[in-house]
Amino acid sequence: VLARLEDKRWYFVRNLLIILKHSMDPELTEHLRQMAGHPHPKVRQKVTKILLATGDPEGDRLLLNDLTGDNPAFRLHAIQQAERSSHPDVAAALMGILQRKGFSPEALAEKKASIRALADLGDARAIPVLERFMKKWFLFRHAQAMELKKEIIRTLVRYREKGAVELLEQIKKSMNTSLSALASEQLS
Repeated sequence: VLARLEDKRWYFVRNLLIILKHSMDPELTEHLRQMAGHPHPKVRQKVTKILLATGDPEGDRLLLNDLTGDNPAFRLHAIQQAERSSHPDVAAALMGILQRKGFSPEALAEKKASIRALADLGDARAIPVLERFMKKWFLFRHAQAMELKKEIIRTLVRYREKGAVELLEQIKKSMNTSLSALASEQLS
């Protein structure tokens, strides 16, 4: 399998990586690290996923590079893999994505995925960021902002922090009836 990792067909290499993952031989980690520079994104993503699953720090580094990089496809995939990492900078990168300006369809998808990933991580540092977002008023793109606010409310119950429940209690008292009703539903 290792001898064939130089194949030009990305899908073939990706399938070889799946075979290597199932062997879980620690000696293969160095070969996986070398594959991180593969030109095809699906191969790189598979390498990142395997390295994260094995707890290799290189997986965290690759994930952070994709989270902070300029490629939206890489960034979205990295957001979806973020829960597999325990590196503290991953949560910070996710909070950064949520705080970015813009509500394009790609940005909205990234922000929603970031909200879910933050809840999966359960990092208490996210609660003040989420609270600031909930208190923000959006003149333009109000519908998109409301989508994100509802996503935040749905995920707050997944945090094990007292601050998350307190935020839900505040939202429950909100003048916005749809947000208030959703917060009440989450608290019950």
